[in-house]
Amino acid sequence: GPEDAPVTLVVFSDYQCPYCARLEPTLRQLERRYEKQLKVVFRDFPLEQIHSNATRAAEATACAMDQGKFWPMHSKLFEDQKALSAADLKRTAAAIGLQATTFSECLDSGRKAQDWQQDVRDGQRYGVTGTPSIFINGRMFRGAATEQTLSEVVEEEIAAAGRR
Repeated sequence: GPEDAPVTLVVFSDYQCPYCARLEPTLRQLERRYEKQLKVVFRDFPLEQIHSNATRAAEATACAMDQGKFWPMHSKLFEDQKALSAADLKRTAAAIGLQATTFSECLDSGRKAQDWQQDVRDGQRYGVTGTPSIFINGRMFRGAATEQTLSEVVEEEIAAAGRR
């Protein structure tokens, strides 16, 4: 969404979390519905103690971002949460048109771990303990909230922005 959108939705998510995958279509619907008024920000919060591939998947999207393809990689990982091994991630990167050698070097280096680790630290500071956790202009929602619930809050925030 636009940088100056009156409403910002921040989601802390995990690429292996089934509830997070179920939330993705809802977030895409909200983005389409409120395209000029809503900015969606994705933050990684891999639950590494129960999702062994979530940290590597988070690093893969950061490596994809270096080549301008964060959202295509992000979408593919949620489409097939069973394909998150290093080899799977490299196949996905090739399928979306990433430069294979550059992507592989990035993923294998582990240098993007600091990105998701910072997101986790930030999330913990904000009270995140599980995924998905959603903040709409600072208002927190835990779990895969419905489109109706989130839409109502977005509408309230849009109205409040008009009164400010």
